[in-house]
Amino acid sequence: MNPTRALILVLAFSATTVRAQFCPLGETERRIVTCKPEISMADCQAAAQKVGCTVARVLPLVHAVVIEIPLERMEIAEAKLADAPKVERVDTDRKVRWLHSLPDFSAGGIDTGELTRRIKELQPKFPAAVGPNPQIPWGVQRVGAPQAWSRTQGEEDGAVTPPAR
Repeated sequence: MNPTRALILVLAFSATTVRAQFCPLGETERRIVTCKPEISMADCQAAAQKVGCTVARVLPLVHAVVIEIPLERMEIAEAKLADAPKVERVDTDRKVRWLHSLPDFSAGGIDTGELTRRIKELQPKFPAAVGPNPQIPWGVQRVGAPQAWSRTQGEEDGAVTPPAR
């Protein structure tokens, strides 16, 4: 066996063994740990991982991470997180099953004649993809950009030219 491959296998087995000791198999719950704004995401992740088994997800837009905690360590972990100086708040990561709350869809209940009539009513409001000038995309024409071009067309550096008065 290749020595590099053998080393990788030993390291992978060791990491699995350490994780098994730290995070026993069994039921876990997820918590969203939101850190204070001045804390880096790496520090936030490290602070949360000290009390959890794994970081399941990083949420940079809300400056938070999702961690999994075994049920038997939940109370202690939540207390530690509440006292952690880097942590702003801890929330339960609830599972939302929004697809199950939607009504059943059945195409049999749709009146296709009525649907076709309504589509034809809307067609004058939404012209074909190519308008009067095929060189200008439909969306550009739709927002009225050609009418504004007599006042400004912008600059190459991103600055907008003020309209001539």
